[in-house]
Amino acid sequence: MSDTLTETALVPVEEPAVRLTMYRQPTIVLEEAAQIARAVKAVIDAKPNPFMVNGERYLQFEDWNTFARCYGIAPRIRSVEYHEHGDIKGYTATAEAIDVRTGMVLSTAMAACNTDEPRWKERVKYGDLIHLKDGRWVSQEDADALGTSAWVWVKGKAGKARPDKKRIAIGREPVPLAQICSMAETRAGSKVLRQLLSWVVVLANYKATPAEEMESVVDVASPPPMPEPPPSTDEPPMEQRELPPPASEASESSTPAGAIYVRKIDVKDTKNPKVKRYLIVFSTGEEVATISGKFYAIAKEAWEAVAPVFVTSHVDQYGHQLDSISLVPDPDVPF
Repeated sequence: MSDTLTETALVPVEEPAVRLTMYRQPTIVLEEAAQIARAVKAVIDAKPNPFMVNGERYLQFEDWNTFARCYGIAPRIRSVEYHEHGDIKGYTATAEAIDVRTGMVLSTAMAACNTDEPRWKERVKYGDLIHLKDGRWVSQEDADALGTSAWVWVKGKAGKARPDKKRIAIGREPVPLAQICSMAETRAGSKVLRQLLSWVVVLANYKATPAEEMESVVDVASPPPMPEPPPSTDEPPMEQRELPPPASEASESSTPAGAIYVRKIDVKDTKNPKVKRYLIVFSTGEEVATISGKFYAIAKEAWEAVAPVFVTSHVDQYGHQLDSISLVPDPDVPF
């Protein structure tokens, strides 16, 4: 065995071009983020009509934009593409988050909106009923044929006379593609800001998922301004009130068997002053308690128009009970 030692040269190892290093003091970064979270939270919490799901608030596009502006970030749409898959139509939008001082692209995100989503397939179509002097409520077309002399006229704004009329649901119609395109852009804008700022948003105790993305998971919309409960009158309560005769020739057939109507609506406060609890009583005797502003708005509309409704309940992927309701203006629609 040879006692000769072989010398080996040491080769220096190159360091990676990018290393994870502390950019700034964590305490400073977190304090700045907390300061922004407190300031923006005060503004957002003062807004009416928050987007709520199961008692949790989700931020909408303009809320994400408020956080972004504090960091000098703004979203912009890079592209929008239309697509079809069978009967499903929709748009896919690509958004960028840019540094407004340098124009540098900080993040990119894509989002879509399609007609296979319940809220973006169809919407309620509305029409006016005109009150006649003989007590009937007829469609605008029928009223025009009879002439304005047969109408009931009431005093409107500034004392001007106007026809006594009310708006009711008369059917359903496809959601315009322009609105679907706009929602795809909004979702992409919210998503690209979420990728950068979700860590700040959670410091303000908000959920990190944009409200526009939640709309594709559960059929929930931002509650409308809370109307007052139906005022008390000398009329009998809704449980005892008889249904009026059909409003037009289009609905002269008798009320279909099994038709469901809203008989009573009650609005109650909850522990959260910004959330209302609605109790809806149907003609079947079923009672539904919900915090869904959309559910309440449709129920109130059906109650005022004495229009039949279709009610369903289901459980989402998280095990939460979800109520949904839609107007059924056509008496031939099966219940």
